[in-house]
Amino acid sequence: MKVFNLSPKILSGSLFLIFILPYILFFKYFTFDINLNLSELLWALKNSFIQSAGAALFCVVFGVYFALGLFQFPHKVQNVLTKLVLLPQILPSLFSILIAFSIVDPFPMGHLGVIFIFILVNLGFSSFQFYNAIQEKVGQLALVSEVYGIGRFCFYRKVLLPLLWSDIKLSFTFVFLFSLSSLSIPLVAGGGKGTNLEVLIFEKIFIDQNWSTAWFLMLFQSSLVFALSYFFLINRSYPAKDFSAHRYTKSKLAAVAVCAYLAIYIGGYLYHLVRSFDSLEFMSDYVSEIQASTFKTLEILIIVLVSSYFVLLGWVTDYVQRLKHNMAVNLISVSTVLVGFAFYLTFPQTRNYDLIKIPLAFVILFTPGLFKMFFEKRIDQMRIQIVVAKSFGISKTKIIHEIIFKQLKRQLFMAVSLLTIWSLSDFAILRSLGTQTTTLGLMTQSFLTSYRLDAAYLVSFYILMIWFILSAIAFFVIEGFHVDHKKH
Repeated sequence: MKVFNLSPKILSGSLFLIFILPYILFFKYFTFDINLNLSELLWALKNSFIQSAGAALFCVVFGVYFALGLFQFPHKVQNVLTKLVLLPQILPSLFSILIAFSIVDPFPMGHLGVIFIFILVNLGFSSFQFYNAIQEKVGQLALVSEVYGIGRFCFYRKVLLPLLWSDIKLSFTFVFLFSLSSLSIPLVAGGGKGTNLEVLIFEKIFIDQNWSTAWFLMLFQSSLVFALSYFFLINRSYPAKDFSAHRYTKSKLAAVAVCAYLAIYIGGYLYHLVRSFDSLEFMSDYVSEIQASTFKTLEILIIVLVSSYFVLLGWVTDYVQRLKHNMAVNLISVSTVLVGFAFYLTFPQTRNYDLIKIPLAFVILFTPGLFKMFFEKRIDQMRIQIVVAKSFGISKTKIIHEIIFKQLKRQLFMAVSLLTIWSLSDFAILRSLGTQTTTLGLMTQSFLTSYRLDAAYLVSFYILMIWFILSAIAFFVIEGFHVDHKKH
């Protein structure tokens, strides 16, 4: 496939324009006719702060503790566990909500429920962050501390925590921002008392029809998140040190806690899934709806994957031409509602237009994060190869397909796999878009909010099966694509 044959400025500007489209529409529809209830805003801000700060503080404290538990295991087991603890962050929040509703009965709707799910989602990721930070920064200091007679708790207080201080701020801010900008979890688990700023914006749009106030709240929230990101999400890179796990960096009790966390998440899901098979007969009434939702979901997914591929191709082409990344890769959207409502006002509310606005919203919300996660650093490492290839007059098409993409097989597979499960399971973005299409994610959320948990588990398992099948197909397609290129 030939790459985009556009001038560098036009290509770069076009790509950037796609990702700032919601913000352009924001200012198009924004009016200053604001009837703002200050007490309501302060109430939502208070709720947001309680939920976000509570979850972030818990994840930071126990994240460091869990990291010590990971070092207690043999190296091969550590490799497995560090992947498993990332599952709650990787899988859509729908699964965490489902597990939380199942293991806590009755579920405490409101602050406690929202904070519990935020912790369930983010604790494993925080543990993984601190696990890597300890390996990177501690080196042999634990051993040296014991040789010099420094006790365990003195080592934690005077050596470990000061070394991890920047990572503690980073992890706290990440969880805080994730919670602050979350719509799906407070929307389902918040009840009347747990309304955060994002849910308040959603209610102003779809319940009160107070669009000008909603725009103002979105502008306020976006500014707040951008400011926090700018000042706190800066983490210095340190040269890797030779690390060996020492008894000061291990904890048997923390290892038990890690196992308990995974048992709650993975074991809790599997246990309730097995129990839900007793309700298979009940699901026979929904076969036609599930089939229709499956076809619509897959139709949307195909458009999302194709659109995302062309965006990736555009970003890589732009990098080959200018030898720097497009600014759009940094536009990780802070508000699901902002993107959703912008397209809600722009496109007619019909199923045909859903096939335009849903993939467009998914691409804008998902691809920048995926690019930064899997591609940005790896492509930067190929810079010299690209410069040399260009100096020999090799075409852009060959550079991209024969040099860059050939070295990105694993990253491509991971990105496609995550994009697939996120698209299959999403309901919050679709709710903010005001879609007329029923997808598998929306069906699961409908069962969940009506407390038909067995039905929700069965549909979620059906989603996982589709994900596994499509991921396997993606793996063989990506591998086969590069095998064909080798033959030619």
